[in-house]
Amino acid sequence: MDFVKIIVRILGALFWKQRCLIEMLAQPITDGPHETPNLVKRGIPFISVEAVMNNRLDFTRKRGFISSEYNDQCNKKYKPQLHDVYLVKSGSTVGKVAIVETNMVFNIWSPLAAMRVNEFNNAYFLYYLLQTDNLQDQIKKKSKGGTQPNLSMRILEKCITNSTNLKEETQIALILNKVDKLLLLQQRKLEQLKSIKKAMLQKLFVNKDMPILHFKGFNNIWKRSKLGNITKTISSKPYISGAYEEGKYEVVQQGDHPIAGYSNDIPFKNYKDVTLFGDHTLSLFKPRKAFLIASDGIKILSPSVTMDSLFYYYLLEKYKPRSEGYKRHFSILKKSVALFPVSINEQTQIAHVLIIIDKTISLQQERIEKLRNYKQFLLQNMLI
Repeated sequence: MDFVKIIVRILGALFWKQRCLIEMLAQPITDGPHETPNLVKRGIPFISVEAVMNNRLDFTRKRGFISSEYNDQCNKKYKPQLHDVYLVKSGSTVGKVAIVETNMVFNIWSPLAAMRVNEFNNAYFLYYLLQTDNLQDQIKKKSKGGTQPNLSMRILEKCITNSTNLKEETQIALILNKVDKLLLLQQRKLEQLKSIKKAMLQKLFVNKDMPILHFKGFNNIWKRSKLGNITKTISSKPYISGAYEEGKYEVVQQGDHPIAGYSNDIPFKNYKDVTLFGDHTLSLFKPRKAFLIASDGIKILSPSVTMDSLFYYYLLEKYKPRSEGYKRHFSILKKSVALFPVSINEQTQIAHVLIIIDKTISLQQERIEKLRNYKQFLLQNMLI
């Protein structure tokens, strides 16, 4: 830690106080009903842990609706209020945090712990405090259970934290909130880019003789074929051998998503570009080093006809199964009927446009990751 940080921490510590979480609250931590409610077609939104996304409440992910009568019954125990802070206290996502930023009427289920600050503390400060490594580590350690951990509200109240005066808490919260808003804007931009790519794939690869969108100078009829008829495969078994040496090999695992891009490398010494297709993933892998494959569930695919290899990757991306059962993806993929241009030049042109979009998406993801790292730095250094 450099000298400036040390001075900041020493001066800041003069105004900070260590206390239990309950000391920041206007009332004991509570939750929603523990019984499963009867959902109705229309009524009051009812949310649970799945609605906590990216430290925000996403009401499109609500459980459903409850009746006004049942909502009144729930309110006897807890009635949601603007700037209440929620923490997931049971299930695999224990520790996720959100804050109420709406005045609309809704209610919550028991897996969410509801916290309301007292008049001496700032709600957003508590919201960010719960995201720090200090609090998150305590929450994880105090959660009982294995695959489905559970955190007692009374134990949560005893978590040790640091707070300062209301004025300083408010200033810190405002700074972090500006970073959050910037993150939200960048995330929306990323979603827009993904939507553009999805629209491009839908218009370029359609079940017609010609695509809805095609490039100037290319008017040839496209060819229709099952993907299994234009694909050759190699089992990854021959490549699952040899000892792993740090720095010498890269290990590819099922679920990896390398960024598609151009490269002069020749993986497997067979193809310029290799597509790895696992049970739940499709990825183009072009390593710069020798590598080992860590999963026998990955298939090595390449076109069995003359085709631009990068175009082939996007063809698979368009037609790959999205929501079928485990280990059935490849057999379903082979039966999918694809439409593609015979012209290699047209294939290359299409692939070039899509790779530009992919690279733009990648750059946007990097921007978001840098912002997240910056926020994390602020959380650990401003909330002492």
